[in-house]
Order: sequence, then C-alpha cells, then structure tokens
Amino acid sequence: MTWKLLIKYFFIYALAFVSAIAISLGLVYFLKADPIVAIKGAVETLGTLHGSTEVLTRMAPILLVGLAVTVAFRCKVINLGAEGQFWMGAIAATGLGLNLSLNPVLFIPLIFLASFMAGGLWAAIPGLLKAKYGVNEMVFTLMMTFIAIEFGTWLFEYPWRDITASHSQTPLINSSAWLPRLIPGTRLHAGVFLIPISILFVYGLLWKTPLGYNIRAVGISAKAAEYAGINPKKNIVLSMFISGGLAGTAGMIEITGVFRLMIEGISLGYGFYAITAGLLGKLNPFGVALAALLLSTISVGADTMQRTVGAPVYLVFVIQSLVLLFVILAEYVVRRSVD
Repeated sequence: MTWKLLIKYFFIYALAFVSAIAISLGLVYFLKADPIVAIKGAVETLGTLHGSTEVLTRMAPILLVGLAVTVAFRCKVINLGAEGQFWMGAIAATGLGLNLSLNPVLFIPLIFLASFMAGGLWAAIPGLLKAKYGVNEMVFTLMMTFIAIEFGTWLFEYPWRDITASHSQTPLINSSAWLPRLIPGTRLHAGVFLIPISILFVYGLLWKTPLGYNIRAVGISAKAAEYAGINPKKNIVLSMFISGGLAGTAGMIEITGVFRLMIEGISLGYGFYAITAGLLGKLNPFGVALAALLLSTISVGADTMQRTVGAPVYLVFVIQSLVLLFVILAEYVVRRSVD
C-alpha cells in the first residue's frame, strides 16, 4: 500500500469521525444548548490532569471488554453478554474484598484470578450450550447479562448492604484489596498497567499460539477446521471462557481500583461498549486499543458537556453510535476505492 493511499484512507476515516462529532454538536444545539461552549469545555477538560487521567481510567475497562468480544468474535461466537460478565467479575472481587484480608501481594492476584474465573465461567455456559445444542448465543448471553446485573443489585441492596449508608451499596472492601492510585487527587490506578499487558496477551494468544490458530480457524470455517482435525466445540467453549474472563477482569479493576465498593454505577455501560470497540478495532488487539482510547475520550468529553451545558446523559451513546455508523460508511467508501 502506497503512502498516497494511506493518506487517502486517513482522510476518509477522519472525515467520518468529524462528521459524527458535527452531527452530535448539532443535536446539542437542537436541545437548546450552546455547542461551542460544549466542545470548548470538553477540550479544556481533556487537556487537564484530571481529564487525561480519567480517559486512561475509563480506557482500561473498555479495552478489556473490547478484547473480550474480539476473542469470541474471532471464533465466530457473538458474545453480547460482556456487561453481565463484567458484573460477575465485580461480584467476585467484592465478595473476596469484603470477607478476606490478606497480604496485597497475594490478595490482588487472587482477586484477579477469581474475577477472571467468574466472568469466564459465566460466559462458558452459553458457549457450552451453543457448542453442544446449537443454542443461539446472542440471545442467551444477553439474557444472562440481566441475570448478572440483578444478582449484583440484590447483593448490594440486601446481604452485602452497608446499613450506615444512605444509598444502597456495600461497605468498602478491605484496603489490602485496593489497587494503588498512581497520581494523588485522581482516580488513575494500577489497573491501567493491564492496558499493554492485555493487548499483548490477546495478540500473542490469537496469533502466536496453537490455541489462537484453532480459534481463528473455527471462526473462518468450522467445517474446514473440523476436517483438519480441530475440535470446533472445544474451541467455542474456550474462546467464550477467555472472553468472559477478560470482561470479568474489567469488573474487578473497577471495584478494586475505582469504587472500592459495589454500588449501582460501577459500570458506565462498559460491557455495551464492547461491540463498538471490537468492530472499530477490526478485531485486532492494537486496533481495539485505539478504539478504546477514542471511546473513553468521547465518554469523558460527553460528561463534561453534560456538566457545562446540561447535555443529556445518553449523549455519549449517541456520539458512540454515530462514530460507528460513519466509520462503517467510511469502510464502504474505502472498499469501493480499492475495487
């Protein structure tokens, strides 16, 4: 591919992104708010220490759930339940954090493992049912999401509830389970080190191991893979387990790094960012990382717009959807250019 072609593609995608943002600002104006003030406030916030660290803080869970669906999608399994797997990881982290107190050097890896297992096993259930009985994994994972969220809500409203708090929430988990904050006065925590680790892990898994080769082979053609001696059913279950584990880890870092207790707002819809991050990143770990950075930036910017001009809370999802739609349109234009 020539530099001229690369520059052309860059401008096509940049135009798609700018168009999505422009329409979003048009919606802000339609809602009788000042789009100039909104965009100025967002840019100023992103340029501050608080804004830039908040982008990284939100990027970590978005990246993990994006990588989660990447692993499943590579095996042609549509995992729509990353939000539920996120919650199961959060539940495991909270349960251990409330009931145990160990040396952090041992405790944090233990919580990490438990959350990975909780999310992984939750995802493996629909994976097993798809592999064995052909159950539709999209519907099943989505329904299991609501079960996980309601189960978590019941836990912090009843058996784990902090009776001294005015709102439904658990007590703080033991401090030995806390991920250290990296910069005082911000929410940036040690969980952000999972950003490079998770990217390299998923890339190495999918492209440098026999398991990853098998997963991708099943995703391309299950029948051809089986003919070559690869077990499609086994790889479907394994891909879903790994997918759910990554999403569960996202729940763990939000509990131990950000909130340090369980409450209704532990997820900003991170599990539902998963599809967008995966598709924008073209199911490539490095592409998903860039998509996660974009989506976290949009999330922080939209929060600022909400505070400065009273833009609605759901604006972030509107912008996210518009970006995805325009990028899909840009991909169509790029393909036509190649043809």
